[in-house]
Amino acid sequence: MLALQGIPALYIHSMTATPNDYAGVERSGRTRTINRHVWQLEELQRLLQDGTTPQAEIFDELRRRIRRRQPAFHPESDQQTLDLGRDLFVVWRIAKYQRILAVNNMTDREQALLLPPHPCQQPGGVWQGRSGGRVYGAADRHIILKPYQSAWLEPKKQVLGPRSEEKDRGKTGPRTKEKNRSKEPELI
Repeated sequence: MLALQGIPALYIHSMTATPNDYAGVERSGRTRTINRHVWQLEELQRLLQDGTTPQAEIFDELRRRIRRRQPAFHPESDQQTLDLGRDLFVVWRIAKYQRILAVNNMTDREQALLLPPHPCQQPGGVWQGRSGGRVYGAADRHIILKPYQSAWLEPKKQVLGPRSEEKDRGKTGPRTKEKNRSKEPELI
């Protein structure tokens, strides 16, 4: 949903990993109350500040992946759907200065994605994960997606390290540790 054209609508309980409200169902007698939990501000703030709770983990991960940072995810940027078989849902998101290939495994089985031709016709073109920065070069003909896994891949002419990417976006900061560059894409 986050990769598709338009403005995604996220349900508050999805953003805060709200558990099922069984007590609410008992009180109201209505089954739909199971997902109608009413958060108390202090309780939710405490859970989000803890950092180890499911609420904090989900909320922080969604915040980290906010698509505003990616021009290709602007609500009005172009979108093209690719037919790579019925098990994968794949879209190109295209902006003036960025392209992102959003790949989604729609099955309960691992799926291999044969990487499409790199849009950069020069040698050295790589695919770089937009979440964890993993890089897939010319030798990487395919990647494996776990069941229901999604990956956002951006074609790059060359590999930019974390520090270079931060400078390109006008941000500076401490150098980060190099990410594991296995053939398993990062989760979205």
